[in-house]
Amino acid sequence: MRAKLTSFLSILCLLMVFAAVVQAAPAGKVTNLEGRADLTAPGQPAKALLIGDTVNVGDILRTKSGSKLEVTWIDGSIARLSENSRLKVTEFTLGVKKRSTILSLFRGKVQNVVTGATQLFGEKDGSRYEIHTPTSVCGVRGTVFFIYHENGVSGALFTEGKGFMYSKGQPGNVKPVAPGVMMIVTSANKPPEAKPAKPGDATKLFNATNPSEKKKDDKKGEEKKEGATGGGTSGAGGTTAASGKDESTGATKTEDTGGTAGTTGKTG
Repeated sequence: MRAKLTSFLSILCLLMVFAAVVQAAPAGKVTNLEGRADLTAPGQPAKALLIGDTVNVGDILRTKSGSKLEVTWIDGSIARLSENSRLKVTEFTLGVKKRSTILSLFRGKVQNVVTGATQLFGEKDGSRYEIHTPTSVCGVRGTVFFIYHENGVSGALFTEGKGFMYSKGQPGNVKPVAPGVMMIVTSANKPPEAKPAKPGDATKLFNATNPSEKKKDDKKGEEKKEGATGGGTSGAGGTTAASGKDESTGATKTEDTGGTAGTTGKTG
């Protein structure tokens, strides 16, 4: 009996180690940073980010006020976060003919530049690139799109290619997204509403998410001088957030000091 128990515990430990390795699989790295941002790995305190830092599956990225962050995934796709954003790398797998990227946006804005979308993302091969918010899911059939979640409202705008969006409470009611159309989700139980994008909406989102090249060069210079010490730890990003259990139920967390940016209906 004792031998069986020992064997069972050994197998359980191996499974836990394997799960931890899978969870920590590299997904990309920080390629641009303007201002301050931090990363919370599962079960770990938040740490300040620097250009060149690795981003793994399960990590949660957070930008502070007045800050922007760019992450380049190992497949060449790019995610750019605006200030006061919080994003989790929920899933990232890359194969020869198939890949899957799922990012969970709890708050803020993200610009997504997806490589090879026309060849790799489609309904037949099962490949996907999706952004999940507390109220919606937005997927890509194209190359460049923005998505945000602020004040309980989610929105998406494609500037190139096409995609789809649905409310989390109505997964069977999938709405196509064409370039130049703003999709708005006000509740997880209401279908997305399509509205023509206003002139300047795409520019506002681009400016909100794109770090400046000058800041990128300055940051590289700081890294050479300071090494890998960073700018200190920016508060706990929330160990419950790393588990992914609490964040999907709401858009805000009490430990966040950055606040929520702007009014969503006018954000674009």
